[in-house]
Amino acid sequence: MEIPDAAYPVKSISLPEILARAISHNRGLREAGLKILTSRATIRATSAMFDTQLSANLNVVSQESEFVPGNVFSVTSVKKYSFDAQIARLLPTGGMVALQFSTSRMDQVMTLAMGGPPTEMESKAFTNAFTFVFSHPLLAGFGRDVTTAATQKARIQLDADRLSREAKAQALVRDLVISYWNLWLYWQEQDLLAVSLKVTQSQLGLTKSLLTVGRAKPSDLLAVQNAVAQREGDLMLSRIRILQASLAIKSQLDLPLEEEPMLLRPADKDLPFVAKSLPAELVASVLKRSRDLAMLEKHLELLRQEEKIAREGLLPKLNVTLTAGPTGTSNEYSAAWESLVKFSGFTITGGLSFSWSVEQTQARATLEILDLNAQNLRLQKENLSNGLVMAVMLSREMMQTAQKRVGLARLAVESAEAHLQLENNL
Repeated sequence: MEIPDAAYPVKSISLPEILARAISHNRGLREAGLKILTSRATIRATSAMFDTQLSANLNVVSQESEFVPGNVFSVTSVKKYSFDAQIARLLPTGGMVALQFSTSRMDQVMTLAMGGPPTEMESKAFTNAFTFVFSHPLLAGFGRDVTTAATQKARIQLDADRLSREAKAQALVRDLVISYWNLWLYWQEQDLLAVSLKVTQSQLGLTKSLLTVGRAKPSDLLAVQNAVAQREGDLMLSRIRILQASLAIKSQLDLPLEEEPMLLRPADKDLPFVAKSLPAELVASVLKRSRDLAMLEKHLELLRQEEKIAREGLLPKLNVTLTAGPTGTSNEYSAAWESLVKFSGFTITGGLSFSWSVEQTQARATLEILDLNAQNLRLQKENLSNGLVMAVMLSREMMQTAQKRVGLARLAVESAEAHLQLENNL
């Protein structure tokens, strides 16, 4: 990329202007915003486990066979039509309730051979049933915390993503403020270098004139020429710093880097100085407000949720299942429904299922990994806290020193002005 010279167009910018654009256009903040939207969608996705589930099946079976001579009887034709439907819902504590309905019709042809020619007998059977189903874990998988663990993890991740966006926004504002005033300083430096170059060039012309009349030596001319070259080199380096700072700000604002104007210049003419007093509990306040520390705490909270799930693997699986409901069977469709309504037939079943991983290898290994990850996060949190405390202490000392230097500089300016006034009065 070509280094712009003084003739390149320059765009004037103000600090409120670039901060407003950065908040709305910065790619990092937009990316963080998309992560928040993803986490919200994940929460909705994990809550789908509590959606009501409706299922249905329709089956038709047709079977035909020939009568085998020598048999007393055999079924030569079977046609069965069945339909079943179920509505089910997961309980917050991990169990499941469902209501099932099933109906079927079976047409059957039986061939009999009782010492004479085979005789076919047709029969029909209708069966209807309503069944209530309840199943629930008694050990592993029991409890609201286990069932909603995925949703809780998604909510914690949403909080972590929000903290991440806040941290990025704070860092962006901090970096832009620093970049803005650094750019302001580079422009001030260039203005001073430009004035210095003009003075040196004037000295060069004067030295050449003195050399012509014999009042200067060739070495004096070389010294001034070297000074001019030095000022020109310093001015070029200053322009490079201005270009780098301008491109950095444009990148943070998501502005096209190649488009004109390539150079930005702060609109502020002077660097304002406002005396600020530091809060008494500065270190505690910084640690409390740190978004990075808060994010690490959220990651630890995520590990605690995963630990709850992993500990379920140490428990045996013991599930209970109960079903109950009326049934109606008849050779007529209406009679089968009447039998169902009158509870002429009723079925109750119950059962327990048990399973257990004796060695518990996977659960123990998972808990060990989670514990190591938690130790790592605690170390990161401690290191970050120490780094923040160190930065706060240094910043406080630098701020106090800067305030003293500003006071001394003001005193020096006042003394110089008074001295100049005295000289003018003489």
